Order: sequence, then structure tokens, then C-alpha cells
Amino acid sequence: MSVNLQTLWQRIEAQIVRHEPTKCVTPPKVASEEDIVEVETLLGVKLPDELKMFYQKFSHDWAWRLGRWVIQPLPDLGFLTDCMLGTTVSDHAFTDNEQYWNPKWIDFAEDLDGKKFMCLNLDPDTEIKVTDTESLFTQMEEVFEYDLEEGYIVSEGVNFRDWLEDLLTELESQEQTHAVQMKK
Repeated sequence: MSVNLQTLWQRIEAQIVRHEPTKCVTPPKVASEEDIVEVETLLGVKLPDELKMFYQKFSHDWAWRLGRWVIQPLPDLGFLTDCMLGTTVSDHAFTDNEQYWNPKWIDFAEDLDGKKFMCLNLDPDTEIKVTDTESLFTQMEEVFEYDLEEGYIVSEGVNFRDWLEDLLTELESQEQTHAVQMKK
């Protein structure tokens, strides 16, 4: 499923131009290795390589809109996590599968309404059960959506790179549909 990173970055750039044209005028400050290590140290996690590369390619200080999601600036990673510690959450499919918010679940994007967040499970001690349908997660570094109003977790079953690729495919499909409708 995964395309090469250069192609993925080009697709992201096309979406940024579409959704954030004013931000394309001035190149942003990109994240340095030191910036990333500082954030990892503050959060107590190791960020996935693709997420680090995203910040090294696109921005340290700016949020980026991709469709209905806004990818947070590097220094803002974990904002939701700080607010959620001690809060009970449930899996949307198995409401009896409750647990406390894990401090190593790190949010990286917020929807335009501010009610849903995309997060990463970065806890290496998470119980992963690929065959157990009642497990919250099926892989390490798994992306999941958290609904702030409902208190539910919805696992996406993908890593950050595949989540980005799926999002870009969805946005490009919407653009093609819109272009066809405009021709009619």
C-alpha cells in the first residue's frame, strides 16, 4: 500500500497548496533533529520515523490543514494527552472495554471542529492482540481517532504513513469527483 516517501511528500505539498495557499509563500522553519529529540524527551516517547520526517520536511511551527484535519505544529504534540490524563475512554465497538487515557497516546491532528483528534499509540507496553477483536490496538504506532464529545476511541488499524496516504487518496478522490461535477 505504501508509496515511496518522495511521492507522498509531493502529494502533501499539492494539498497544502490547495488548502493553505498563503502558507506556501514563505517557507516554514522545519524541525531539526534537536527539536524532535526535545519533544520526544518532553513526551517520554519515540516518535515514528515518518512523523519525524514530516516535521523535518514541512514545519516545526505551523499547523497544516489536510482536508478536515489540521496537523499540529511539532511543539503542540501531546496537547490533548496532557488534558486527558486520568480520563476513562472506551473503544467505540466494545463499550465495556474501558481504560484510562495512556500518557503515551500522543495526538498529532485535530479536526476542524475541534471535537475529534487523531492520535498515535506510542506505548511499547501496550497489549497487542491481532486475533482478539476486543483489543484496542492491533499494531505498534497505530493511529486512532478520539472523539472528545463521546469519549470513544476508534482504531484506524494503520500507522502514520498509511494514515497520511489514505487521507491523501480520499482528498484526491474528492477533487476528481468535484472536477467531474463542474464539467457537467
